[in-house]
Amino acid sequence: MSEKRRPLPRGADGVCLDAMILLGYAQAGVLDVLGSFFSGGRAVAITSAWLLENEIAAHVAEHPENQLIVDAAWIHTAAVADDDIVYTDMLLRAWRSGPRRDRGEAELVALCSRRGWTGCSDDRNAHGGAALARAQGRPFAPAMVHGVSLLAGAAAENLFATDEAWRVHQLVESRYTDPPLLPVDNSYEESFVAAVNAIRGRRSKLGSPDWPHLLTHGLDKIVRAAVRRHAP
Repeated sequence: MSEKRRPLPRGADGVCLDAMILLGYAQAGVLDVLGSFFSGGRAVAITSAWLLENEIAAHVAEHPENQLIVDAAWIHTAAVADDDIVYTDMLLRAWRSGPRRDRGEAELVALCSRRGWTGCSDDRNAHGGAALARAQGRPFAPAMVHGVSLLAGAAAENLFATDEAWRVHQLVESRYTDPPLLPVDNSYEESFVAAVNAIRGRRSKLGSPDWPHLLTHGLDKIVRAAVRRHAP
C-alpha cells in the first residue's frame, strides 16, 4: 500500500492519531465528525504509515468500516525512518512488547517527538512514552491527549455543539469496559460540560490560540479535574 503524502507540518498544527482513535470513530459510524476537526484551517490529521497498513487496512475483510479510514482524504501518513526506527524499537523493548504488539503506539511517540506533533491516543503506553520522550531530550517534547480531551477541545473551540460532542463520546467510548478518563454513563454528562467550559476558559486566557494548538495546554488534566469535581 502506498503512503498518502502531502507536505506535513512541523509543530502543533499536526495531530497524530492512534489506531484506537480512528477505529473507535469508524466503528461508531462517526468518522466524519472526527474529520470535521481537520477540514479547514491549520489542523492536519496524521497517522503512522505502518499503523494504517498493518492495523487498519490489513483488517478490512473482517471490519469493512476500516475502509472508510483508508479512503479518508483528510488522514495523512508519515513513515518512521532512520534514527526513529531505533527509537521505536527502544520503546518496544522498554514496554516489553511482543512481536508486532504496540508498534503503532511506539511509532506515534517517535513521530510526535521528532516533528512536534500532538499525539492522540487512549493507550497507556503512548502517554508514558510521551513522558519518556520529554525526559530523554528528544527534538520535541510532545503533548499527548486522550480521545475525550480532543472532543472536549473541539467543543471548546466551537467546532461543534457540546451536547453533540457528549453523544459522540458515548458512541465512541462505549466500546471500552472502563473508559480511560470519563465514563459514558448519562450521569457524567455534567462532568463533560464542565470540562468543555473549563477548556474554553483556558483558551480565553491563552489568547484564543489557533486550533489545534489548544491541545498542547493540559487538556487531560482539565478533564480529570472536572470528573473529580462533578462526578455523580
